[in-house]
Amino acid sequence: MPRLPRYSPTGMTQHVIHHGANRRSCFLDAHDYLHYLSLLSQYSARYQVLIHAWVVMNNHIHLLATPMADKGLSKMMQSIAQQYAQYFNQKYRYTGSLWGGRFQNCVIEDEDYLLYCYAYIENNPVRTGIVSFIGEYRWSSYAENTNTVAKTIVTPHDLYKALGKNQIDRGENYRAFLNLELEESYINRIRQCTRRGRTI
Repeated sequence: MPRLPRYSPTGMTQHVIHHGANRRSCFLDAHDYLHYLSLLSQYSARYQVLIHAWVVMNNHIHLLATPMADKGLSKMMQSIAQQYAQYFNQKYRYTGSLWGGRFQNCVIEDEDYLLYCYAYIENNPVRTGIVSFIGEYRWSSYAENTNTVAKTIVTPHDLYKALGKNQIDRGENYRAFLNLELEESYINRIRQCTRRGRTI
């Protein structure tokens, strides 16, 4: 049975997940995380995809992204997946598929959910029990979005920019927003829509 065409309209913000095959670890040391992020920076620029939030876990990644060119998201994700798999297989002498099929995505049409997707992505290490405080986890866009470090991958979304009049205010208000507990209903809807490729 042929796969359904991916719904990934240009100019629409999307939540993206890509899992390792059988949920196996794809990132085994700091160099692996850094290499993936280097590829993300490179190919998001090449294919005109704005990255608003990201987290790299040991066996999957989350992105909040807006493709600004036709098929930009698919081209970016395919290029990253291929390049990273080659790097990983050569480094660890691994054979077989590194990724568990194609990435999953859902389009965010309801703007009420957009900042919650920011929070869902960056709170992933806390939600899974890896750290107790989001700032303790190195491999997410939290530091960029709270202006703890200079932005290297992240492009702020317009709704993020509306959090304050300047960069300092936006960072502080965003940090306060992340401290609010994300309701289970929001978490479930984000998960279900992304898994099924539906719009939020």
